[in-house]
Parts: sequence; C-alpha cells; structure tokens
Amino acid sequence: MNDRKAITLASLSSDVDKNIPFNASDNTNTFAVIIANENYQYESAVEFAKHDGEMMKQYCTQTLGMPEKNVRLVENATLNNIRAALGWIKEVSDAYNGQAKVVFYYSGHGIPNEATSQAYLLPVDGTGRDYNTGYPVSKLYEELSSLQAQSVVAFMDACFSGAKRSGEMMASARGVAIKARQDTPKGKMVVFSASQGDETAYPYKGQSHGMFTYFLLKKLQE
Repeated sequence: MNDRKAITLASLSSDVDKNIPFNASDNTNTFAVIIANENYQYESAVEFAKHDGEMMKQYCTQTLGMPEKNVRLVENATLNNIRAALGWIKEVSDAYNGQAKVVFYYSGHGIPNEATSQAYLLPVDGTGRDYNTGYPVSKLYEELSSLQAQSVVAFMDACFSGAKRSGEMMASARGVAIKARQDTPKGKMVVFSASQGDETAYPYKGQSHGMFTYFLLKKLQE
C-alpha cells in the first residue's frame, strides 16, 4: 500500500473497518460482484462509495470466507465494466452447475427514466440527462434471477429518484424527485435496498460510509 492510499484509508476510518470477524471456513462456491462508483465524469461524486466497496470486499473475504479470487471489486465502473462483471458472474454460475452462491453489491448513483419511472444504475461514464447511458435495474434483476445458482443476494446502496447522497438533486436532474418504479426480483433472488421510490440513500459522515452500507457491515461484524 502506498503512502497516499494509507493516508486516505486512515482518514476514512470507521468502527466497522476494525475488528473484522475472521471466518476460517473456505466458501469456494460463493462469489461476489462489488461495484463502487464514486467519481463520475459528468455528475457529482458519491461520497464514500469507494470506501464502501473496499470494506465490503474485506467482509466478503474475511467474514464470509470467500477466496480472494471469488470477489470481483470494480471501482468507478463504466457501462462496459458493469456488463463485463455481470458476464463474469454468469460464466462462473454456469461452470458450477447450479451449486454457486452469488452476492451482488452496488454503491453509486441511480437515476430514473422520468417518462416511465424505470430505475437505472448510473455508470461513471453516464449522465442523468440520458437514461440510455445507464443500466436498467429491471435487466439487472432479470439477469441475476436467471443465474444457475443456489441463491442470489443483492445489496443496493443507491437511490433512484435523481437525488445525491446529500439529499440534494443531481445537477442533471430537474429539481423534482422522481418516484422510481420498484422492480421485483424473481425466484431465488433477494434484494436489500437503501431506499424505495423517491427516497434518498444518505451517507453516514461520522463513519465514512453510506448509511445503508455501514449498518450492513455492522450486522456482519456482530
């Protein structure tokens, strides 16, 4: 770790970043995709998203017992990066013939289609002005639900109303929170989300995490 990264991590210290429980078991059939989008090309940054992703990976490997190679952390993911990560998890699931367990985690901006209220993940090369630059949540759920896997659990630390973590509207939004349509996961998939409809996914500044992610990690720490 270089000095700059060490200083950055130290400045973002939280009580869930310490005393991470260690699980001696080796969950070789459990895989995770972690997408942490903080620094956007055309939108404001998502405070603490990168830190959220880094710590989520540590909990996956140390507490949930996943081998390092089973966890794919993608920081500041473009649309193509998101597609590639989902392609990887499908290949893995197919290779394990239904015996794999899958975890999907996303921290970053979400946007709504103002005409249809459909929700989208926003890649770092996307803009809230054009929902076509996003990844439809309905498509994400469809792809994850169709995986040949024992179980699929998704954690979404994002809101889809056009708001930032601060509660203010994104620069590309029209100043009115849109109530995004709730897409329903199917089959063996379970989704835990930081917000619903026009709610905002807030940061927990005192702990340097998104509030949803902080309490998720806190639960894993117990």
